[in-house]
Amino acid sequence: NVFNSPYEHAIALCKEIVHSKIKARFQTIELNPAFIDDTLFVAMEEAGFVGVGVTAESAEDGVLRGLGKSYTAQDIRRAAEVVARHKIPCFWLFLLGGPNETPQSVEETFQFAKKFIRPSDTVFFNIGIRIYPGTELEKIARRQGVLKVPAEEMLKPVFYISPEVDKDWLTKKLKREI
Repeated sequence: NVFNSPYEHAIALCKEIVHSKIKARFQTIELNPAFIDDTLFVAMEEAGFVGVGVTAESAEDGVLRGLGKSYTAQDIRRAAEVVARHKIPCFWLFLLGGPNETPQSVEETFQFAKKFIRPSDTVFFNIGIRIYPGTELEKIARRQGVLKVPAEEMLKPVFYISPEVDKDWLTKKLKREI
């Protein structure tokens, strides 16, 4: 469900849309920051994309590693620079409170948003990450003592927030920043 992974497929799909003369308005909310470049954005513009989303999740490497992401903060910065050179509106998604999150990493993510995201784009900050049974995040949460309910009681959503970040502080910080 990540449009630009595999990258070559996304380029080929855009070229086929242009070749087939399909006249439609396309959007994707799921771009992997590691595979964003000018070639992709030109192909998407030519194909008729009118909106994209980058699920960055964090702008700090420790949190990205904790989330098991295959991209880095540098990849996210490069992606933002590409987005800024093109006209397609962008939606950015950040998940605050993930594994390895600290007050310093929260600050780095907010500073990234202020410095690199265009004022005309949309930024969504979410506090906490839903824990699903059987996932790596469930294992992390149980190991840290953050999650105590049994898996069979997780039909009602349960959310993870790094034990290194106070939820009240994070909520107040987010309200100050937006």
